[in-house]
Amino acid sequence: MAISDLDLGWALRKVEEATLALNEAKTSPDSLRKYLVIRAIVNAKDSIAQILGIQELDQRLLLRVGAKAPWENVGIIKVFDSVIDFLQKNDVDPNTALNLGALLVSTAKNIVSSVQSIHIGGSD
Repeated sequence: MAISDLDLGWALRKVEEATLALNEAKTSPDSLRKYLVIRAIVNAKDSIAQILGIQELDQRLLLRVGAKAPWENVGIIKVFDSVIDFLQKNDVDPNTALNLGALLVSTAKNIVSSVQSIHIGGSD
């Protein structure tokens, strides 16, 4: 799997944004914590999507044409989407949300770090 320097840089940026949002969530009031955790998970998911070369399309466009999102059947992306959906639809203990976020952000960091360690350089 080849990844361009630009895509790897973007993935690194998104995983860093995820980490920052998660760190901010740790010290935020409970009312804000779930939002920040969701933001962290979305950024972590975006970093993995970038590594996988998945370009997300506008959801409204997909619904209009009845198409399925290209990432819909990618297991790791489905996990992130499921947790985001769960957090949005349920009243979850803020610390549970934080723990879920920490697990997923850590997963994204590990994936991006692994790709970075074997990345020799690609074409942009």
